[in-house]
Amino acid sequence: MDLDYKSFLKDYEGGQIHALKQAEEVIHIDIVRSFKKHGEYNQEELKNILKAYAAFDREISYCQGMNYIMGFFYLHEQDAEVSFKSFVKLMDRHMKVMFDKDFRQLKNYFFKLNRLVDIYLPDLAEHFKVKSCFEKYLI
Repeated sequence: MDLDYKSFLKDYEGGQIHALKQAEEVIHIDIVRSFKKHGEYNQEELKNILKAYAAFDREISYCQGMNYIMGFFYLHEQDAEVSFKSFVKLMDRHMKVMFDKDFRQLKNYFFKLNRLVDIYLPDLAEHFKVKSCFEKYLI
């Protein structure tokens, strides 16, 4: 499979994938609040890489949180093409199942994390329960 970053970005920008335009607002919001302490990276370039991924994987498109993963690659590599290809490989090999439509695998991981915190860090588990910041992610 050809992973031509510029081609996917062109598809997105050219309006050939109109249904993905709704992701652009969410991408913009996420980029603005990402990596605030890292002023040396190009926010516009990171936004473009995420839009290219949305065009590449039309089933998943863009989900909140991808900005941090893609941002890590971009901050490390400082190259849009390499960052895009690295993210595609990571998603295909390890993470795509977490971003499916109902987030079933991600919920499963949150459940397991919650159980491990209950067992090994009971004080922290109690704090999470009081704040109920974990409960909405459980199965």
